Amino acid sequence: MYSPKGRKSKVPPHILFKIFVYAMSHGVYSTRMIQHQCEENINYMWLLQGYLAPSHMTFQ
Repeated sequence: MYSPKGRKSKVPPHILFKIFVYAMSHGVYSTRMIQHQCEENINYMWLLQGYLAPSHMTFQ
């Protein structure tokens, strides 16, 4: 459960989870590579649903 008092994520957690699972299912484990895929790969862009690509620090 995410606290409403905590910092507001630029990308909702459920979308980050989808991206993380999709990346792992395609053999991408590095957060930097996931960020790169979100900027370059149309499949990741579709999963982002219009949000900007998260930085690799968002995943940690």
